[in-house]
Amino acid sequence: MKISTTSARLEEIMKEKDLRQIDVIELCKPFWTNKIKIQKNDLNQYLKKGIQPSQEKLSVLAQGLNVDEAWLLGYEVPRK
Repeated sequence: MKISTTSARLEEIMKEKDLRQIDVIELCKPFWTNKIKIQKNDLNQYLKKGIQPSQEKLSVLAQGLNVDEAWLLGYEVPRK
């Protein structure tokens, strides 16, 4: 059951870990591929406009933040 949004979960973990958007991008860099990167514009869209990341970018975000993808999507599952 979905209880939150990706935007709310991103805000939650960023606040908890005192992360800025640039910090999130840096955490995600080791998981980037040639085609999949997280840019500041992407994070703005996820945080401010509530746009859902693609499956590939969701995976990179989850790995970078060390959380479960389903949790990041807002589902009631353990964070990791």
